[in-house]
Amino acid sequence: MNLHEYQGKNILKSYGVAIQEGKVAHSVSEALQVANELSSETGTKWFVVKAQIHAGGRGKGKVIETGCNGVVIAKGIDQVEEKVKGILGGHLVTAQTNENGKKVSKILIAEDAYAPDFDKTSEFYMSVLLNRETSRNIIMYSTEGGVNIEEVAEKKVISNNATVGIYFWKKGSDFVKYAEKMINKNIRYQNEFYICPVFNEAIKDGKKIIVDDVEEMWGLGTPEDLNNFLKTN
Repeated sequence: MNLHEYQGKNILKSYGVAIQEGKVAHSVSEALQVANELSSETGTKWFVVKAQIHAGGRGKGKVIETGCNGVVIAKGIDQVEEKVKGILGGHLVTAQTNENGKKVSKILIAEDAYAPDFDKTSEFYMSVLLNRETSRNIIMYSTEGGVNIEEVAEKKVISNNATVGIYFWKKGSDFVKYAEKMINKNIRYQNEFYICPVFNEAIKDGKKIIVDDVEEMWGLGTPEDLNNFLKTN
């Protein structure tokens, strides 16, 4: 079952969870109407305009037709129309879509989430996800939060170890099996497939991953790399 953001928030609200209030619109005129309603009900003067598609990474994603991000701020009711036109009806490309993106047929107009002192504010990410292979729910929590949560781990420093880009699989058939799972799930970063998620698929299947430490590694990917290596060895 796939849920849009506004649907998930409505479910949370029905159980008493405090949420960022918002309303869905399917047209520019409807967006202006709900923005005025939201301002009257919550007192908000700024509005968050959010594309509603079944994909993550919307804030950093781009609408093909306009170049707009999938989540933008309207700093006043007079900016709502312009921001909505930049998203609604367009095709939004994110790290979790293909190059054609997904058409945005509805948007969420949400109240501004204001913090009195942003320097003292921490942002966290928490979600309840379905592990489709075990048919069980898992709770994911991260101190990263924000728009970067969809980035793959190999793009961030998460330990004192660093991958050098050399991977060994005991069975080539295992690599093919889990790479195909990653591809079928369309797990991408900036529209590209990476090796890290392949290992994640293997771990979910109970495979054991071992790190082999090396003291030094020379990458010879370019002529400059080779020249530097020859000069120092």
